Amino acid sequence: MQQIAQHIQRQRLKRNLTQRQLADTSGVAYGTLRKLESTGTGSITDYVKLLQALQMDAQLAALGCDTNEPTLPPIRRRARTRHAAPLAAEATNSNTSTPPVAASHLKSARLGLSFPYDWSNPQIADEVLIAKVLDKARFDDVSRTTAHYGLPLVEQIAQRFGIDLSAGPLGAILPSIRMAQAAQAA
Repeated sequence: MQQIAQHIQRQRLKRNLTQRQLADTSGVAYGTLRKLESTGTGSITDYVKLLQALQMDAQLAALGCDTNEPTLPPIRRRARTRHAAPLAAEATNSNTSTPPVAASHLKSARLGLSFPYDWSNPQIADEVLIAKVLDKARFDDVSRTTAHYGLPLVEQIAQRFGIDLSAGPLGAILPSIRMAQAAQAA
């Protein structure tokens, strides 16, 4: 496991990611990632989440995970969660590792989002990008995404990915967006 932890750290550094960025993307707590990289100590679930976030399918296969099937359960929201679980739909990315992409080529940059939701997959499907934005629940990003794709599509995708729009930060964000859209339409 120590060797896999060292490999995770090398891949993170090769992709110019901070520990905080990888923790946010993978759904592994920042402190857990720091401990895992320094000591190799971590749960198998943490290793799988990190390997999936880094698209390291060969290492997932070595751990006995089927790389053709998502290995993480659907997103489950907890109160006060800082780090959201990665989306299982992203787990099926290709086996090749791609070099970092210029920010201007990312959909998240073109939409003016504050976080590079598609840093690891520049060809991210619109529905996966929308689900990631909802999962992160940053007001500005949810607002821009809803303005770009439309509220009905955002709600449909939330339902498809099992994201509860009435709970947590989204429960406060979406009513504000609905009121703003109603005011604009009037």
